[in-house]
Amino acid sequence: MICPKCGSEIPAGPSACPGCAAIPVAAFPPPPAGAPRGRTVLPWQMKIVIPVAFFVFAALPVGLVALRMRLARRTGPSAMISGALCTFHLSKLGEGCREYRRKHGAWPADLKTVYEAESLAPSAVICPFTEDSPSDDARGRPWKIVEDRVSYFYRPPPPDMAPDGPDEIPMAWDLEEHPRGTRQVLFSSGRVEEMNAKQFESHFRK
Repeated sequence: MICPKCGSEIPAGPSACPGCAAIPVAAFPPPPAGAPRGRTVLPWQMKIVIPVAFFVFAALPVGLVALRMRLARRTGPSAMISGALCTFHLSKLGEGCREYRRKHGAWPADLKTVYEAESLAPSAVICPFTEDSPSDDARGRPWKIVEDRVSYFYRPPPPDMAPDGPDEIPMAWDLEEHPRGTRQVLFSSGRVEEMNAKQFESHFRK
């Protein structure tokens, strides 16, 4: 074997040249047969893991933004606004029911009856937590535009219960719980109360 630095003949193997201490070329193992030169050879697992990891890290910020917006809608200012709107909608429904009772001497049999008789706005029968109000929320809109979107359950009070009397009974409430686990309940007196699941169940067991 010839020393690449000084040209002296040295024994084969990894020992250095005794004349100039240069390491012979043969001391470095050659690359494996068939391996491409000039680039790193990755195992097939890494060829799968790297693209997947890139996709996950690229999608993570988008997912966090969506989650933050969802939580804000459920617990932030928008949730407070929706809760206040639900109370307002039920109050309008209560006004219509009580006015119908004064005019006809009986409570409306169902929501369709009071909606049409008192020309209520569509939002009076829609909870903003579960449905979006129609873009045209004018009074007197046809029942057919809201009948599949009604989000309140209605139960007529007893016929002899006066709308302005001291007694009251729940007559309408949310079909579905709000994100905080509460429901708005409309009483025959016209007031609206927010109840959690335990309060709601215990109230109707009385």
